[in-house]
Amino acid sequence: MFELDLQGLKQESREWTESIPRPGEIWPDLPAEFQGAAELHARAELSSDGSVHVQGRIRAEIRQSCRRCLTEIDARLDVPLNLWFRPGVVAGEEEGIWALAPEAGLVDLGPAILEELTFATPAFPACSPDCRGLCPICGARRDEVDCACATEESDPRWNALRSLLD
Repeated sequence: MFELDLQGLKQESREWTESIPRPGEIWPDLPAEFQGAAELHARAELSSDGSVHVQGRIRAEIRQSCRRCLTEIDARLDVPLNLWFRPGVVAGEEEGIWALAPEAGLVDLGPAILEELTFATPAFPACSPDCRGLCPICGARRDEVDCACATEESDPRWNALRSLLD
């Protein structure tokens, strides 16, 4: 699905658009639920040293839960791609550079796209910067309801010192 044929790149660069119909099924470990297909727009070029340079964008609509109050948040991802695949590189040796077997006829873009989507997805989504979250006692959303729960719990280890104040 995300394989790039290097034979075609030897004559000229390649530009393409691809729809990724169900990203969550392809990559179940992504930290968001995709709302429909993701769109990949890319351009690939083969360098004289045998490296492959892929530039482009991935656009997708995602849904996540607010980390504080669990409200569903819809967001738009617009992820720029700037990927290099080089022969002779050991995987993970250089940041942002992917290994390419010298005799490879295809480049698998899947792992690189997964990494870019994962890094672009908010790790700690919040519905608003000042979200007050959930009450730890009754579970009410503090932005919607002012509950009367006492949220200050006393640590029993301090009771002996508190008794001296009384």
